[in-house]
Amino acid sequence: MEMVCHGLSTVPDVVDDFNALVSEQVLDVMDALGLDKIWIHGEAGGGSGITPLVMEHPERLHGVIFESGIAVNLKEGTYAPPAPPVGGMTMRDRTLQLLDNPTWEGIHARLLMVMHRDHPERVTDELVDVRLAHYSRPST
Repeated sequence: MEMVCHGLSTVPDVVDDFNALVSEQVLDVMDALGLDKIWIHGEAGGGSGITPLVMEHPERLHGVIFESGIAVNLKEGTYAPPAPPVGGMTMRDRTLQLLDNPTWEGIHARLLMVMHRDHPERVTDELVDVRLAHYSRPST
């Protein structure tokens, strides 16, 4: 499933609660496909986006995988601080910089932060090129 505001999905004019919108989107897809329960994986902003789903509809989930997302203290004592930023720049700052001025090098660095910090060889030129095309879209 492609999360709203990502890839080739449409970009709404105004979003009051992005995480609620993502969670509603997941529920809509589940209902359209007739899925009562799913395993769900949220990576980076997707992890934050599915948090309302996890908190408000746990009966619809077999389980959850949060990967490289924003830390959420779901249960006392389970909070783990985020890893230090790659190249001295936080994920938020790097993302804002890329939205203002998308560069191949900046996207490569962001992908290392989000997906493959321990396996940089997995961030291929093709992957960076595809993300650069998405970041360069006028509606992004």
